[in-house]
Amino acid sequence: MKKICNAVILSLLTLTILLTGCFDAAIVTAVDKIPNAGNSIATESGRVFVTCTGSVFEKRKNNKPGSDFEYDNVTILHESGEFLGIAGYKGIIYTALMKNIFKSYLLSYNLTTGEKNVVYRFIMKVQAA
Repeated sequence: MKKICNAVILSLLTLTILLTGCFDAAIVTAVDKIPNAGNSIATESGRVFVTCTGSVFEKRKNNKPGSDFEYDNVTILHESGEFLGIAGYKGIIYTALMKNIFKSYLLSYNLTTGEKNVVYRFIMKVQAA
């Protein structure tokens, strides 16, 4: 019984190492040349978006001959502040942007039209005691 358990554990470890190795190039490519890369999302159509300080990028394959992992970073949103999260729903990308501790925004980006909007603005007011 102990030999079977050891064999199963060894098989699972080997499989984990092999699967991790398969995805390393794609993971490195997703954040390559993006400073302070944070969150990412892949849409149903396979488009990949990555947030970082001050921007949201779309990773687009650049079709250079001879390379499987050549991508360009295309800026879709650029604002001063910190992009904190990203989600997609029905062809719209939503991302949270914190300008400072008192101002935060929910921004949207339409994948079809490229239209950008402020969906929600949160402003915290401090009152003197």
